[in-house]
Amino acid sequence: MGELKPEYEGRVEFEVVSLETEEGRARSEGIDFGGLRHGLVGIDRHGAQAVAIPGHNFGKEELQEKVEDLLR
Repeated sequence: MGELKPEYEGRVEFEVVSLETEEGRARSEGIDFGGLRHGLVGIDRHGAQAVAIPGHNFGKEELQEKVEDLLR
């Protein structure tokens, strides 16, 4: 995410949320990570979940593709 941050500055907000905290768990409630307890979630401008990628096995290209999907 850090690599993409400058490219999307002003258009996309990137945030890391820890599921080890009560707030993080509350924010992730209802998100399907495919049986895993973590992953990447994209929220659209209306606050609705638009993307969920389970785990941490995604690369820059996949992340960039999902960001572009959110911006359409």
